[in-house]
Parts: sequence; structure tokens; C-alpha cells
Amino acid sequence: MHSDGEYLLGDALEELRGTPDESARLIHLDDAWSRPGRCSGMGVEYETHELETSFDIVDACWDVLEPGGWLVADADDWFKLKLENYLTEEYG
Repeated sequence: MHSDGEYLLGDALEELRGTPDESARLIHLDDAWSRPGRCSGMGVEYETHELETSFDIVDACWDVLEPGGWLVADADDWFKLKLENYLTEEYG
């Protein structure tokens, strides 16, 4: 939800990159962001993206979060381990 109380629909990466650094207390990514390359797989019926794009989204979130902010990321079993490994490698 945007600061004016409106929900934004669109390109998450574009929106995050246009948001000032350290300006968010909480970012919640729903499960659609975490289904890279799943086009028509496991019942996915929407446009998906490459795995690297998911990590680009995480990086952009990290920039936007204020110190001590929360990133809540819904992820299925396939993506969860990849996400945990990426976060550990990149951010400790």
C-alpha cells in the first residue's frame, strides 16, 4: 500500500526502484512474485519472470527498507530454499 493509502498495481521492480531508500517499515511480497519460470506449471496462469528477477526484487526491497524494517515474502517450497540461500549469501 502506498503512503496515500492506495494499493499499487504494476511492475514491482519499477515501483521499488522509484521509492526513496530507507523509506519503508514493511514490505510484503505475495506469492505471485516468487514463482519465476512457472508459466503454466503448478496451475500458474499469469505471466512469470526469471529467477534473477526475483533476486532483483529482493535487492530493491532491501534498499527501500529502513534499518530494522521487515521484508515478508510468501514463497512456495521450490523457491523458499533458493531465497534463503540468496539472503544468507548477500545479506548475512
